Amino acid sequence: MLPSASTGTRQRLRVLVLLALLVSVPLGSSSSAAAWVVSGQNGANTFTTADWLQITLSPTSGHKSVTITISGSGFAPNSTLSATYGGSATPWTSNGGSETSAGDGTIPAGATIKAGSGASGNYTVTVSDAAGNSASAVYDQTN
Repeated sequence: MLPSASTGTRQRLRVLVLLALLVSVPLGSSSSAAAWVVSGQNGANTFTTADWLQITLSPTSGHKSVTITISGSGFAPNSTLSATYGGSATPWTSNGGSETSAGDGTIPAGATIKAGSGASGNYTVTVSDAAGNSASAVYDQTN
């Protein structure tokens, strides 16, 4: 009979597995993606989660106040979406000022916002759903 692993050993193995799942995104990337799969057992309950969140901007750079089209996936189905530009809430300029994810969790085609009117620089665009999921990408604003 083989000895069983101690609780501390199992905890260290879980941490190593989670660390191995980290994904790096290149600096200046025009899209942001986060993917993870976590599975395990908590007492008699077995769980697995898998998520994929991503947004893409078009264009990825341009002048202030330019219309930016946002596409993406991995959001909660049929969920109200909100957007921020440089950390500040920004209204959707498409679909009468509101957007809702499709039944498959994608951002509807033609979803747009306006670039800000601030100084030149990199601005983070973040889209969030009502369930608290969010994804970000960077817009390089040139004035």
